Formats: sequence, C-alpha cells, structure tokens
Amino acid sequence: MAVNLSPVGGVAAQFFTNSGAVLTGGKLFTYLAGTTTPAAAYTSSNGSTAWTNPIVLDAAGRVPGSGEIWITDGLLYKFLLKDANDVLIATYDNISGINTLPDASQVSYDPPFTGSTITNVEDKLAQYVSVQDFGAVGDGATDDQPAIQKALDYAASLSNQSPTFVLFPGQNNEVYAIESQIVVDSDYNVGISGFGGTPTIKYTGPIMNTSTQDNSTGAMIYFSGNDHAFGGIKDLFVDASSAANFCVYLEGICQPQFNIKNLHMKHAQLDIIYANNNAALGQTQLFIDECTFFPATAATFSGQTAVCGRYPIHIAVGSNTGMIRISNTGIDSGVAGCVGITVVAGATVCNEQILMDNVRFETYGSNKDVIVLDYGALANPGEITLLNCKPSIGDAGSISAYIANATSPAGTRPVINFVPYIAQNAMTYIYSDVDATYNVTDDAKRQTVIFAINQNASVGRLQLGTAMPSTPVDGDYYLNDNTRQLIGHVNGHTFVQPFGNPTLLGPSAPYTVAYTDFDKLIHNNNAGALSITLPEISTVLTGFKLNIAATTSGAITLTPSGSDAIYTKTAGQTFVSSGSAGDSLILMAGPSSRWVVLSKVGTWA
Repeated sequence: MAVNLSPVGGVAAQFFTNSGAVLTGGKLFTYLAGTTTPAAAYTSSNGSTAWTNPIVLDAAGRVPGSGEIWITDGLLYKFLLKDANDVLIATYDNISGINTLPDASQVSYDPPFTGSTITNVEDKLAQYVSVQDFGAVGDGATDDQPAIQKALDYAASLSNQSPTFVLFPGQNNEVYAIESQIVVDSDYNVGISGFGGTPTIKYTGPIMNTSTQDNSTGAMIYFSGNDHAFGGIKDLFVDASSAANFCVYLEGICQPQFNIKNLHMKHAQLDIIYANNNAALGQTQLFIDECTFFPATAATFSGQTAVCGRYPIHIAVGSNTGMIRISNTGIDSGVAGCVGITVVAGATVCNEQILMDNVRFETYGSNKDVIVLDYGALANPGEITLLNCKPSIGDAGSISAYIANATSPAGTRPVINFVPYIAQNAMTYIYSDVDATYNVTDDAKRQTVIFAINQNASVGRLQLGTAMPSTPVDGDYYLNDNTRQLIGHVNGHTFVQPFGNPTLLGPSAPYTVAYTDFDKLIHNNNAGALSITLPEISTVLTGFKLNIAATTSGAITLTPSGSDAIYTKTAGQTFVSSGSAGDSLILMAGPSSRWVVLSKVGTWA
C-alpha cells in the first residue's frame, strides 16, 4: 500500500496541552476527512502495520515505538487530539500525506474580483471543455479524432439549453490531425472553438470518394441534428488536405441560430461548407462572419496541383423561412463558382432571405460564375441581397456571370438586390442562365437576362426580380418595384446605360435633379448663383444621395418638392448657401419626407 508521512505527528513530534504541559498519555484519533469514520494510520513507510486507533502518546508526549505516523496516499484524514481524560485539545481536518499531490477539488480558487465567490480549482477548470482534457495532442501527426470525439460526446451529454463550446487550445500553434470524421451533435447545443490562438484541424485520413461520399459522410466536421440552437464553429483553421470532400457539413434548419465566425477553410474536394436546411418547416438563422474560403484548385490554376472544389459555400435551402447572412468574408472560386444555392429534395416553397454584406469574391480560371442558383420549381424563393460586395480576378481568372441561373431559362429566380453594387470592368453579365454542366463559355448556350453595370452606373439600390425576361429582348428595362424607373435600354442585345458621368458639371441654368443623379456632384461651374430643385423623396431610391458644392462665389439655392423639407426647415422652404466659394453640402433622402444633411461646409440657411 502506498503511504505518505503524516504532517500531524509524522516523525519525532512531541505534543503539549494548551497550557504548555507535556501531553503524557494523550490520544490521537484518525478518521476519514469530515467524518467520524475511523481511518487507519501506519507505523512505517511500508504501510504493513496499522497503529491502534487512537494512538496513545508516551510519557514524553511523543508517538511511541517508531515515532512515525504514515497515512494512505491520496486519502484525506481528520485528526482529533485529546488528553488522557478524552478532553478535546485540537482538530485537524482535510489532511493529506506529505508528498501527496492534492486533488484539484481540494485547492481553493479565489477570483480577484470584487464581490466574487471562492470556489475550487476543479470547478473552475470544469467551466470549459477542452479536447486536451480527453487526450488530444495537437502535434499534427497523432490521430486526435478519438479524443476530440470523446470531448464532443461529453459536451452533448450535458444536454443543457445553453450552448457548450468544446475548446481547441492553440497557444502553441496546435494542429489537430484527424484521420476520420468528427461529429458534433448540435441538437444538444454543442459548438467548437479555437482558444488562445487560431489552431488547425487537419484531415490526414484516406482520400474520400467524390461520388459515393457527396453527402455528410464526406465531411471532416459534420454538424448533425436539426435545431443547432445557438451552436457554431469559430476561431479555427480547417484544412481538408485535398482529400476530404467537405470541410464542414451543416445539416438541419439552424433554429434559432448557428454562427460561423473567424473560420478559415481550405482544400476540400467538393465544397468547403455545405448548409442543408432540411425540407421540413422551420426558421433558418445562419450567420457566417469574418471567414475565408479557399477550395482545392485545379492544375490549370497557377501554382496549384490539387483537384478543384465546386463551391466554397454551398447552401441547400428547404421549405423554410429565415435569414442566411454572409459578411466580412473572402471567398475564392471553385470550379463552378464562389457560392452555390440549390434546393433540398422535397422542398416545395421557400422564403429565404440571403444577405451578403462586404464579401470579396475572387475568381480563378476563365469564365467563372460568382453565384450560381438552382432553385428548380421552388415557389417563392425569397430574396438575395448583396451589400458592398466586390468581385476580383485571381490567377488566369475572368468572370462570366455574377449571378447565373443554372436551372433553365424558365427556372425560378429570387429577387436580387444590389445595395449598392460595386462592379468591376472585367465583369460582363449580372445574371445569366447556363446549362446543367455550368457551360457558360458558349454564347449559343448562354441566355443573358439583364445587362452590365460598371463603375459609372451609381444607381444606389438595384433590384432585379423574377419578372425579368429570360432572353435579351430589345427595349427598356425598369426596376422591379412598380415605379417604372428606367434602368437602361437593350438595343441589338447590347445594353445601353441611361446614366452619364457620375460627376455632373455645373449647369448654367436652374437644374432639376433626376433620380439617376444618385451620388453625383452638382456645382455652380464658376457661373455664380445656381438654383437646384430636389426630386420628391418618395420617387427616389433608398439611400439617394447628392453632393452640392460652390466652386466660385454665388449663392446655391435648394428647393424641395412636394411636402418635403430640408434639414431643419419646414416643408417647401428653400435652403441657401452664403454665396461664398467653398460652401458644400452632402444630402441624403431621409425618413418622414425630410432631406438629411450628412455634411456641411460654410453657412447655409
């Protein structure tokens, strides 16, 4: 039996009464800590001979015989010291042997915060679940899948309503190699997160079959279940090593919400992330923020030799409503595009709102589409809104279509909103129909729907709806908002913009602002006083903005239309500059029929 020297009376100890007299015939009782259950103490380090309980002290107040007391390793004791008449002198509780490491539950933790509560180290550490608690190494070579799965299964067993995030420590740049899939049961509110850095989960198993494992079995990380209540994945690198088909496969309706944040994924054979929202009813809330997506790239791409994924983000919508938001994210293209949106088998109706905010799309290879839609016969496909998004060209890259409809010319389309759309000269088409093999290089197979918009077409909010024709037809094209505001004209299958240069030279006569003057600069062109009539706010697009400047002396007079008012003025009152050169103003159409002043230089009244 393993024993350690007792700190109470251990070697050659002498005991005294409280008055200082030698404790002749004193008694030392040994119990289990916190109880009155006797616990054996031993006469020597071999732990073979137990003391009588109590141990009776000799005439000198010492432990008789060997003069030593040894107690069981890892066991906590309580000592009672009494005199020869059984009068209690002292009690010593929760005593462990010398050289015995205390259990974490025996070490107190006093948080250094005002009003905090003392706990113990075990409870403090148990506030977090780490894969290293279950044996994960993170050396990039050891298969950490079994340890990681144990940690995830434990988190699922907690079954609480608050999300439990399993932590992947990364302070030493850990790389957690997995040779097989890890499964996160998100029905039990489980998420995974890097901690203390940005560690990597790397797939080191056999190459997956892209035909038979084009589903959840082909994923490195599989979020199973349905609701995914407040779960997520964040602060990690995920490397599929050009062997796994998916980095992350998310299945279910993400209700009430699922968060993917600061996740950097690369080198999947099929799709980086696949979000399957289930054909069942339910409200989807999926948020992807501050991420990068880099698929495995084809040999024809500069410097790359791996196979090429289809889409970095592949979203399959179901018969549900809700929002999917992708923001502050960079997406490199796969062989089919940057983002693919398809329909779950069995889905019949959908009203999904998909928002892409401040997303950079980079295309590699020639004639790549940015977003490819395949809604089939799905009714009410919802809306897709792109806010401050920008495509760019990678190695040997070119863009064929910003949004391609891969079903058929008559296929269902969602409403498309650009708010505003930041275009690039290299992009030719906003919305095109392509065949099932994504062949968009053959003009005979491409059926262009809308038109090009370049840097000179600052129209604010452009909405393209399902009412647009599927083939280019000569004639005028309008916004799909029942206002019949002209966007442009197609003549001989060529789009002609109605807009001029975004900088409007100063007119020499009173000027009436048109809705197409969004974000233009209007100045007095060194011609002195200038009178400007503003459009009625109800007739312009959301976020309509004007820049007014005096390049030379001369008052600029702004007159609102209808019942509109400017700044602090009442309805119909003019707003006039001081007449000094350099007076300037930035106006925006605001709520309640009032023009809001965003910036003002000089005196205006």
